[in-house]
Amino acid sequence: MMRPSMIAIAALVATGSIACTHEHTFANVTPARAQLQRGGARRVAIIMDERLVHTRYETSTDGHTFVFYNAPALVANALQGALAGSVAMVQAFPGVPSSGFDAQVIPELGIEATGMLNHHCKVRFALTVADARGQPVVRRELETDETFVPVANGPAACEAAVLSAFNGVAYQALAGIDGLR
Repeated sequence: MMRPSMIAIAALVATGSIACTHEHTFANVTPARAQLQRGGARRVAIIMDERLVHTRYETSTDGHTFVFYNAPALVANALQGALAGSVAMVQAFPGVPSSGFDAQVIPELGIEATGMLNHHCKVRFALTVADARGQPVVRRELETDETFVPVANGPAACEAAVLSAFNGVAYQALAGIDGLR
């Protein structure tokens, strides 16, 4: 038999009235190198548009709010690391550089926590490779989904989903640099 205090706590939890916030800063990663065949002389600009990759993500589910920081640094460093040694130069910019680059790489990232009994972190990662004029050459997009327990591994599950989406898209899209004239 449940005591009145246990019933009240159960009701608060069920309605999401008891809330907690989980904050997480994404760590930088060391990605595998992109295997480009003709990228050696290419100069590549990574366009880190705040509208497409946010400095702060906040998503809530089942009384838990997850706040993620450092996504632009994670994505930019991962892309720079993947391209290092495969192209002549790679540099990240907050907007489109004026000139001097053979290719533009434009990432997009979305993060959303969902669920009540089964919790999920859904991540959508897209990567567009454009030529020097900004005309898209290739675009790849992937949505990944990691199941988690909010109090145990919510932030880690979301980070795993981000890295899984990155790995599932980045190398296919970056191969588009080889096709540039």
